[in-house]
Amino acid sequence: MTTIWKYTLQIDDGEMIDMPRGARPLAVQVQAGDMCLWAAVDSRAPLVRHKFNIGGTGHPLPDGEYIGSVQDGPYVWHIFDGGEV
Repeated sequence: MTTIWKYTLQIDDGEMIDMPRGARPLAVQVQAGDMCLWAAVDSRAPLVRHKFNIGGTGHPLPDGEYIGSVQDGPYVWHIFDGGEV
């Protein structure tokens, strides 16, 4: 069954998250002070490590497919999907 799950991201160059295989990132936003990612997942699929690359404005462009950007006070973070590892 496909559902949408929420994950909290840390500001890190290479964030690793356990997600069901084939998860499809949909959006990123700040919610209640936390950077959050929403993804469409098959809740029956086995968990695999998924990498997300986060870079600030003016920093080198991270690898991966662009998901979105979030504003955090004076900072803007850009989140890229590094895929399953």
